[in-house]
Amino acid sequence: MRRQIAAWAGVIPGLRRLRFGADTGGRARGYQFALLTEFDDQAAMDAYVPHPLHAAFLRWVLDRQFEVLRFDYPLDEATSLLES
Repeated sequence: MRRQIAAWAGVIPGLRRLRFGADTGGRARGYQFALLTEFDDQAAMDAYVPHPLHAAFLRWVLDRQFEVLRFDYPLDEATSLLES
């Protein structure tokens, strides 16, 4: 899974940040992994969904009958409380 996601870096246009990790706290209610993607803008996120690398990954995930939760949130000055 990680290998597939890592292949997106520098290939999917407008993908600004890409993070993937496993639950370590035991509070994820059965969900094992999290994938965080950040995009330059809404257009980049819209183009990511049908991108061939993402589409292949999604098929791979769905073939394994993993349950997926998806949340789309704008990240901007109004949503940022602390920047590193």
